[in-house]
This record gives sequence, C-alpha cells and structure tokens, in this order.
Amino acid sequence: MAKRQTFRLLLVRSGATAWDEAERLQGDNDLPLSDAGKAETAAALQAIDAEDLAVVLTGPDEASRQTAAMLAERAGARTRKLDALTEIDLGLWEGLVERELRDRYAKAFGAWEEDPTGVTPPDGETIAESAERLLPALRKALDKAGAEQAAVVLRPVAHAIVRCRVLGRPMTDLWPVLEEAPACEWLEADRDRFEPEPAPAQSKS
Repeated sequence: MAKRQTFRLLLVRSGATAWDEAERLQGDNDLPLSDAGKAETAAALQAIDAEDLAVVLTGPDEASRQTAAMLAERAGARTRKLDALTEIDLGLWEGLVERELRDRYAKAFGAWEEDPTGVTPPDGETIAESAERLLPALRKALDKAGAEQAAVVLRPVAHAIVRCRVLGRPMTDLWPVLEEAPACEWLEADRDRFEPEPAPAQSKS
C-alpha cells in the first residue's frame, strides 16, 4: 500500500510540570504534570475538535503520557509511546533557572537564546541531533498508523522542532515558533517535511 503523502496532525504540547512552573530547564527529566498543568491541559483539550482521531503518539515522559491519556480518553483513541519522541537532553543545564545559567554558562546560554541551533549544552545534545531522532521516528510512526488523522504529544522543545518542520520554518526560528504555538492545534503535515536540516557548526560552553 502506498504511503500517505500528507497527514492531518493534531500537535499537542504536554502540560506543565513543577519545573516548568519554577522556570527550571527540564530537558529530558521525567516529571509528572502539576495540578495546574492538569487543569490547563484539560481546558485546552476540551476546546479542540478530536473527532475521528485514531491514535495519539506520545513521548515517553510522564507529563506527555498523562497529556496523551487525557486526549485519548476524550477522543476514544489509542495511545502509542515512542522513546524517540523524548525531549531534548540539556545535559548540565537541566534543573537550573535563568539566573544560574547566566552565572555559570553566560556565553553559551546567551548564544542559545539568540540561536539555539549553534550551541551544544554541556553533556547534552544539539537541536540537530534531537531533530534527527524525532523527525524520522515520527514519520515512521505515522506511516505505520496508516491513519489520515493522528495526534502527537511532545514536550516544549521537541514540540517546537516538529512545528518548525511542519510549517516549513528554519530551526533558527525555534523560539518564536514555540512562543507563537497554541497548546493544541491541527496542522496539515507533508510527509516529506519530516527530514532533519543539515547540522550547523556548533559552539560549546
């Protein structure tokens, strides 16, 4: 059977955790939704049309899985956890707030805010490495699902990476794309978009 060339994709950012609320970089740490995160997620999902949704793909962390379970229950869909959809690994930056990052990693963190594609967090992974893991895995999962419509639940940076590619925006636009994004949105996704961009030169702290 020929693979679908386009998908109608419900892109969902996972609800907030306690670290999100404290403005700590979470990276791929596995934390549950906070109480506020659960309430905000429930409200966002209630406002979305989830009819005819067959599958909800989700990252492996607890916040994403909880968000996916809430969506799946509302839509009557099944969930599928994919380890490759984990959030970016931010290495030694994880758990730190902005003040600590500026004190300890001033140059690298400043560059990260300006253009995250040009920086490797110490002991972490690059945006390009994260994209190379996320995008082909998502395309393969969508092909396997064989459904015209599917949902994917991701943590914020992973969510922004996928949104950039679906919208045809460069990864240098990652932060604006993240800030502009609603918690849930339907997008028309071209299968060929799920190809990572060539990796740029990286700077280290």
